[in-house]
Amino acid sequence: MSSSSVREISRGLYDGVFRHGLFVLTLVVSLSYLLSGFPFAPLFDDVAGLRAGFRVAFGVVLFASLYRTRYALPILYGHEAVRRNGQRWPIVATYHAQFVLVGLLTVGLFTELVALLLLGVRMLFVERTKRFGLENTLNQMVIVHLPFLGVGDRYSLDALLGIQTLVASPVMFNSLFVLVGVMTVSGAYHKLGSDIWRRGDAVRAFLSLPHLRLSMLSGLSMPIPWALSAALSYTMILGQGLLLFSLVNKWLFLAVAFLFVGFSITMFAVVDLSYIGQTFLAVFALYGGTVALNLASYPSPSTMLTPMVTPFTVIAVVIVVLGLSTVLETDATVGTPLRTASRLLSGQNAPVKPFNEQHLEGINTFRFVYEDPETGERRPVLEVFDEDGWQKQWCYPRYFQASVYVVTDYCLAVQHDGMPVSEKLPELIDLCRAGLEAAGEEYGNIYLDIKTFDGNQQEYLEAEWQRIGVCRFAEDGVEWDRLSDPPKVETHPRLDFEFDNS
Repeated sequence: MSSSSVREISRGLYDGVFRHGLFVLTLVVSLSYLLSGFPFAPLFDDVAGLRAGFRVAFGVVLFASLYRTRYALPILYGHEAVRRNGQRWPIVATYHAQFVLVGLLTVGLFTELVALLLLGVRMLFVERTKRFGLENTLNQMVIVHLPFLGVGDRYSLDALLGIQTLVASPVMFNSLFVLVGVMTVSGAYHKLGSDIWRRGDAVRAFLSLPHLRLSMLSGLSMPIPWALSAALSYTMILGQGLLLFSLVNKWLFLAVAFLFVGFSITMFAVVDLSYIGQTFLAVFALYGGTVALNLASYPSPSTMLTPMVTPFTVIAVVIVVLGLSTVLETDATVGTPLRTASRLLSGQNAPVKPFNEQHLEGINTFRFVYEDPETGERRPVLEVFDEDGWQKQWCYPRYFQASVYVVTDYCLAVQHDGMPVSEKLPELIDLCRAGLEAAGEEYGNIYLDIKTFDGNQQEYLEAEWQRIGVCRFAEDGVEWDRLSDPPKVETHPRLDFEFDNS
């Protein structure tokens, strides 16, 4: 039997036996937590201040994320398709309605009603989106639980006006963290399936990519030593895998939560994975703080044998089981209403796929130049990357940064018959539309320049930008002109890999 056959059999066992076993184990543990309220439900009344602080922190983060998303709407919904169907107004309406609701939520005015309205509006917003990444997942998980967390009792206008909280569910407080734990189990599972993570090279490789690391950190010596990379990579896998199960011991949980706090900070301080890192930080400050402030009263694992069943328990079980089925038993939900329900209720739309081998080389970064069709004046717009090709934007949603895969797939489609240009061009035009809106214009020309990263940082940084096309937006329509062919590549990891551009 060849070594490739052995690897294929091993991978099949990993994908089958281990995944199903992990699903069953995670399901049993999750249900044990949800049906007993262990461990956070008994601590619910003791952390009213922390819950209110979380409301404020999450509101600020979500407001900032919405504001930074304003130019990304064409990417999220496919501007040309939406324009042709005449359905742009619901998108714009739900987008702007969120600003009002998030503002009211943050200051705590009619908090419960506003949280419910935000949930409804957000569902309409999310249901129409083409892009749904980890940032959206975290936001949706929180927003679904927020109306039931009793977050308006402190630090709010409701408190000043004497408006009492009507619904505050300890079960839903517990459910939110269980759902976060389910998501991290999925992340650990998929990391274990990646060679680069098993070798311990993932962190080193990730931080060496100039188009992901912030330009203000360009002077740091990279790559980091393998020993440090391996320690960080394995610690990350261990932390993600253990998070849900660590709740049985308060000290183990605090140690894992501390790791996640550090990990969350690097997600917006070293690379710009906003607003994933900021939301993670708020979540772990809430639940880590809950345990740290209640060490003496932290419940014993034996309380999992005592049921705490309320009407909210049914809701919590449905949410968590939907999420778990989506991130581990993916085949059971693909193409079914369950996938849509999971996206809307649990925030889980797909397995939590980590950075892996597919992200290491052959990626085309991009820049836009706007040209006024009447005066010929040109200026750069939507500067995602700086002149050298470093990641430039800070505290922006990932929609722009992740659009390197839209550009890369178009460039590959130009060169390879297996990826039709007609399938990739609409997304590229939507990206150019985002550049046009960033320019504050309705019509004009958007030139697209690219740089290709093939694994050599120095060559990438020293390379010149190549202009490959121009998208002409006029009153009578849109036209794409290819000005040059992208650099020729014979093989590429994405040629046989369908990437989720989120």
